[in-house]
Amino acid sequence: MDSIPPPPPATLPAIDNDDIAENWKVAFDANKCKDYYFNKKTRVVTWVKPKCLEENEEESVDMKTRGTRM
Repeated sequence: MDSIPPPPPATLPAIDNDDIAENWKVAFDANKCKDYYFNKKTRVVTWVKPKCLEENEEESVDMKTRGTRM
């Protein structure tokens, strides 16, 4: 089982937005009461949601919406 890294520092690392969504995981920082993201492949940890996750989320919403229109 992969261990979840600690929340990112205040300064943000560069994010490879061309990465694939499957490499990213979301975790919750109870001290800051917010989500953070880490890449299992690159070990990058960030507060900023990677674009590939946003695009993946939009596709999921589109599929759900299409499924309810009959």
